[in-house]
Amino acid sequence: MNPAVPVIQIEGLCKDFGGLRAIDDLSFEVRSREIVGVVGPNGAGKSVLVNLITGFYRATVGAIRFMGTDITRLPRHRISRLGVARTFQNIRLFNRMTVLENVLVANKLHGTAPFASLLAVRRQQREVAAAMDLLTLMRLADRADQMAGTLPYGDARRLEIARALAGTPKLLILDEPAAGMNEEETAELIEDVRSTRSLLEAIILIEHDMTLIRELSDRLVAMDYGRKMAEGTTEAVFANPVFLKAYLGLEADNA
Repeated sequence: MNPAVPVIQIEGLCKDFGGLRAIDDLSFEVRSREIVGVVGPNGAGKSVLVNLITGFYRATVGAIRFMGTDITRLPRHRISRLGVARTFQNIRLFNRMTVLENVLVANKLHGTAPFASLLAVRRQQREVAAAMDLLTLMRLADRADQMAGTLPYGDARRLEIARALAGTPKLLILDEPAAGMNEEETAELIEDVRSTRSLLEAIILIEHDMTLIRELSDRLVAMDYGRKMAEGTTEAVFANPVFLKAYLGLEADNA
């Protein structure tokens, strides 16, 4: 990839729902090998942004470019095939399938008829080996034959990341991956995300957990009421008085 071309570029993005503007003239970019954290209070528009990038919503105004290609009006399956993957705030697994099967059916090569192709995929040792590599990366290899619906919460979150990686994406968007996790699970998640970094061009991290944000993000984009209120290094944004007051309810001297 040409390092001069951003992995994702947001330009003047707006999204209206009736008379409500959920995203308002938002612009930023994510460069190659970056983890960019997107933070802000509830209702800031973070999840709307994710849905716009991944094609679940259509922008009212503005442009989204992925590795130089305008994806603003593309359907979500085409955006996925270009190399954009995401996880969800609410875990979405096939609970009645095994951990391994969840990863196999997520492979974009079989996305048009995942269930019909499942048995064929299982006969292909390279596909199974690749899925097992992802489960090993996420420390789930020993649970490969376990039903996904019986996984502990932290492992279910890991499986969702493994499934997102199964399509060999270039950009991974993690939408509040630490939601509902305790401190130990969050610490493990930090290591999991670090271990995936070499597989991707970039990561966008939507998160409220400030420990996770500080540990993982190279830069931050802070949002409020659908607008960008601050952008820069993690240290710079956490020192920004506008961000501190809007998000943390603190004055700069108390941070």
